[in-house]
Amino acid sequence: MLQEIEDKLRKLGYNPPEINILLESKNRIEFPKGYIRNVENFRERYMLNKFPDQALARNISYILQYTDPLNYLLSRTTLGTDALSAGAIARKYAIITIGTLAEAYLSGVVEYIARECGNCGNSKECLAKKKCPAKKRRKGRGNYTDIRELFEKVNDKEEMLTFNDLLMIIPQFVEIDGSLREELERLREIRNHIHVQYIEKDKVRVRDYDKNKSRYTLKEYNKAIAVLRQLPALFERIIHTLEQYRVKKTGKEE
Repeated sequence: MLQEIEDKLRKLGYNPPEINILLESKNRIEFPKGYIRNVENFRERYMLNKFPDQALARNISYILQYTDPLNYLLSRTTLGTDALSAGAIARKYAIITIGTLAEAYLSGVVEYIARECGNCGNSKECLAKKKCPAKKRRKGRGNYTDIRELFEKVNDKEEMLTFNDLLMIIPQFVEIDGSLREELERLREIRNHIHVQYIEKDKVRVRDYDKNKSRYTLKEYNKAIAVLRQLPALFERIIHTLEQYRVKKTGKEE
């Protein structure tokens, strides 16, 4: 049916996508109802109401919702399997979207830890009283002797952590399963390929897409989605760990 529409448009003198037709809403192809879940579904499933920064939580829920139409296009059309280079590029940026989502979600998780640690009066055996694994910072950014010092900056919105920082800090509180950690590292590495040009050893370089396009498959996209779905369980373990700590040290739940 879609092909018939395109063929008819060309017979009418249009040349999509260069010269296209602007349809009124009532004449547009309607996206299948029920496929795109509402944002409340994601807010509940990913426990976004617990994030200190609710603007971040809302943005995450919107992008999570956006993964539904992405999923539809990659699962129902040739964009998911071939569609020339355009299909591979579509899959690449779909995977990058998931990587960006994972980074944002973990950032919200660490902000939650920072807030809870800041509100905890049990300084004697503080969970965050550890050498800061993110001590080596990029030029112009702070160096921290322990995690508590970093958390103060996070709570004051004076520090934004990198994906790599997040993957170093979270294991100080709960263990990240080996396979999940490996997949998160892989997502981080793919996310870092968002730029066509980049600087390496003070030289501008261009990523050779032809040498890397085979990595952007539907299978890789599905693996990225599987990683994303594991993050709420990781967050739940962190919440439980902090709650157990408070129970142990204060004798009551807060």
